[in-house]
Amino acid sequence: MTKLNTSHTLHAHIKQAMSADQHRLRQRLSALLKKPEHDSALAQWQQDLDKSCQQVANRRLSIPKIHYDDSLPIAERREDIKC
Repeated sequence: MTKLNTSHTLHAHIKQAMSADQHRLRQRLSALLKKPEHDSALAQWQQDLDKSCQQVANRRLSIPKIHYDDSLPIAERREDIKC
């Protein structure tokens, strides 16, 4: 894979990270790619990216399911409320 493809691929993965981390990760990656010897620093950057992406996945899994109690009068209008 060429350096340009690698850079493009890594930048694309940043979009999957937490939005609060994306700017910092982009800045660090740009600085790392300018250095000739960046393998160990890039490995640390990849760990930080993976951690941020895992936080996104954990948050998505923790979204509670909406449950309507059928004994409540509002339950009859749940379809109207969804829209």
